[in-house]
Amino acid sequence: MTTTAISRRYCAGLALLAFVLALVSCGGGGGGSGDGPFASTGKGAPPFSSDGAGNPPFGEGSGGGGTVGDGPRPSPDPTVTISDDAIQGSVLNAGTGGALANATVRVDGVTLSTNAQGDFALASHAPNPRLILRSEATGFETMVRVTPLVADVPSYTLFKLTAHGLSASLQAADGGTVGAEDGTTRIVVPAGALQEAGAAASGEVTVRVTALAMGSDTYLASGDYTDSSGTSLEAFGGVVLTNNRDLTVASGASLDVRVPVSTRSSNPPASVTAYYLDPATARWVAGPSATLAGGDAPYYSFQADRFGQWMVGAPLSGGVVVTGCVQDENGNPAVNVTVTAEGISYTGLAVDVTDAGGNFTLPVRSSGTVIVSGRRGALLTNSATATTSGGSTNLSPCLTLPTVNAATVRLTWGEAPRDLDSHLRLPGGVHVYYVDRGSLGQAPYANLDVDDVTGFGPEVTTIRRPRVGIYRFYVHNFSGTFAPGMTQSPARVELNYAGRTVVFTPPASEGSARYWHVFDLEIGDNCSMTLYRYSRWRLDEPQNPNSDATPAECQP
Repeated sequence: MTTTAISRRYCAGLALLAFVLALVSCGGGGGGSGDGPFASTGKGAPPFSSDGAGNPPFGEGSGGGGTVGDGPRPSPDPTVTISDDAIQGSVLNAGTGGALANATVRVDGVTLSTNAQGDFALASHAPNPRLILRSEATGFETMVRVTPLVADVPSYTLFKLTAHGLSASLQAADGGTVGAEDGTTRIVVPAGALQEAGAAASGEVTVRVTALAMGSDTYLASGDYTDSSGTSLEAFGGVVLTNNRDLTVASGASLDVRVPVSTRSSNPPASVTAYYLDPATARWVAGPSATLAGGDAPYYSFQADRFGQWMVGAPLSGGVVVTGCVQDENGNPAVNVTVTAEGISYTGLAVDVTDAGGNFTLPVRSSGTVIVSGRRGALLTNSATATTSGGSTNLSPCLTLPTVNAATVRLTWGEAPRDLDSHLRLPGGVHVYYVDRGSLGQAPYANLDVDDVTGFGPEVTTIRRPRVGIYRFYVHNFSGTFAPGMTQSPARVELNYAGRTVVFTPPASEGSARYWHVFDLEIGDNCSMTLYRYSRWRLDEPQNPNSDATPAECQP
């Protein structure tokens, strides 16, 4: 555990001594008043001593961004109705989290188009354990995803498309370089390396190389992190190589490619394998070796024999698995739940579907840490972490699947700030965060499943048995560092509710504001969910908009 983690947990313990803590600023000071024993308004040492302000509507002054108080309530999102369509999903901009309207999604010869919210759906489709979907949008790289489609269970696929990267116009016969000579993202096209219809290519061609930030978000890679034999892989970076004329690489020629290292692993190996994506199978095919270089700006270098999507990676070693089970809220086995293990200490995914006993088995990296969660249609399980330092492990207790629509909130960020914190204020005056992580088995029926204090995240908060009222979510920059801050980290908040995914990215004018009020989710008497997108910087800590009275459980 880092010094920051120890300090935070130690300070959290002292929080119980209300009168003592009123004289102390825990975790570096700063910010506004809080609840109960946190009601100190004192400031800590610089850099947290600035009052902070920015341009309207974020306040005025010279200390940075942020305002005090909730401000005007934003307009609500359109009401979301849970669907039983066989195929559902969303297409988002990976960089901003915004919905991509009019994006194309292709599945088994059917072409779909996203609506204004970036959503798509297909009413019916035959079951398929590895259904392949492909998404395209103007200005973005194409992505291929895999989803298990089970009879009578809606599937959900989330596409996060990466915007086009570096490009340059070259003479096809002469070749050239795209990217800086000393850059970490680069492609060198030798003279005579390109061909068209089997003959040497000539004329002008635009060549593009786009890096994939897979270390920041595992879901930016196509496929499902398996090779052509079905073996699970971990990744250390990826790029997409394209040209505007569909030219190919001549036999015997190759493109000199650099891939920036992008991984959650702390120790990328000196030599790995470069894999190219087979779009027809959505699996990665082993190609040449790739060598680590670049020192403080590391990259992998390899020779590519084709355009397309490339990933530098390696098979998961050791034959290690995480086993476990999923139950409903009555303790019965939950069948046909799609369960995913996402690497925390490495970049990779593994997917399985629960059997008749609610059991799953997921291949993971030896001596690694993963976060495990499940989904069946619009219903989401809680999340749990598992470590494999001693080899294969069984996750206990079982994950639980709700019987009524609920929600999850996922916070991720970069290596810095070191420690961002998830906060949820909910009906009944309850505050769920790292000091009081809540519970799913009893009131408040909300829980901080996963807490992270060492960068990247994820932190996951799960909401169950929704109460009538407002669920307010915000992020606290506990580290109090702003180079980078949340905006440049980059921080991301992913809300999953009513079978829909919404991604939030921090707004401009962060300055030295330490609180990001992300959204309010209002629950109606009939369990309707109405989203209000605040996404505002705050100088003071957001407070609970509900009364302390015991809230009523919604009734669908």
